[in-house]
Amino acid sequence: MVHPDQIFKIVLDTLSRETEPDFRKFVVGSHVAKWFIAADFVTDAPDRPNNSFAFTVFPYNAYFEQIQAEIRAASARDIKEVKTVSQNMLRYLRASQRFSFCFISEKNPEWAPDVAAARQAIDETLGMMRRWRDADRQSDVIKRFEALREEARANSFNAKLFGHMVLMNALAAVVACLLVKHGAPEIIGWFPDRDKMTSAYKAIALELFSNNLSALCQTMGLDQTRLKVAIGIPGPSNDAEKGLWYDDLIRVPDYLAGATAAWDIKGNLLPTNSPKFAEIIRQVLADNPNIALVRLALNDRGLQASRLILSRKPITSMHLSKTAR
Repeated sequence: MVHPDQIFKIVLDTLSRETEPDFRKFVVGSHVAKWFIAADFVTDAPDRPNNSFAFTVFPYNAYFEQIQAEIRAASARDIKEVKTVSQNMLRYLRASQRFSFCFISEKNPEWAPDVAAARQAIDETLGMMRRWRDADRQSDVIKRFEALREEARANSFNAKLFGHMVLMNALAAVVACLLVKHGAPEIIGWFPDRDKMTSAYKAIALELFSNNLSALCQTMGLDQTRLKVAIGIPGPSNDAEKGLWYDDLIRVPDYLAGATAAWDIKGNLLPTNSPKFAEIIRQVLADNPNIALVRLALNDRGLQASRLILSRKPITSMHLSKTAR
């Protein structure tokens, strides 16, 4: 199983080369102290070659309702419901007022730990938490991880889902940490899509995000004393009214995750019966300094991350990071 520390190191090293200067320019130029990150994911879709984790960073520079209204005005709908993407939505997705990170991985079975590895990872996390200086004040959080460990005792424990949760939360922490590094924010809101990764095991993923962000900031020596983390909690899937209160925000990473999950990178192919994916790849992702595409791979050399540079010229290049076991 890939440890979050390895994900942090490899992904940050890859982003530091070309993405981080563009992201810093975006953050500094936005002139705000409050931010939120909308996230959407495609994992294990039977007709898609990739898993995709998309995170879109919004500056909190208007009323929340106004930001959502602008997305609706761009004719945003769930990508599964459209055959083509409206020009208004393509312009909105490409606009420089937001910055997006798309992490793409092949559906390699090695990403999923076995149950024994998952149990060990949970035990290591619990050991760290019990050594916290304020462990007595974090008893509720620790109890939730202890409950997760009890669930992991069962042979039926979904280790594959747990592996996706670990990866997703590590990537989310990287994005938020870069905000702390370059923007010294007062508030970061995280708004993930309703998904098994965010709802399973009593929504333990929400705690994983906060813990990963705190640990990563400490490792990098970043001051987070004034930072407050707010997490949007979608309602249950059988309660549409409660579940849709921030769905407009999810439309942006939804389009990006959907297109990159459908893209056969090796063959440079897209589904011919779905022009929407080609529209997003060509008109939104290509030549866009405000969207970072990172390909993740696991092989006998360990974890690798490479930045994909897309151009309409067309030129595609990849910059390979260091590897880790």
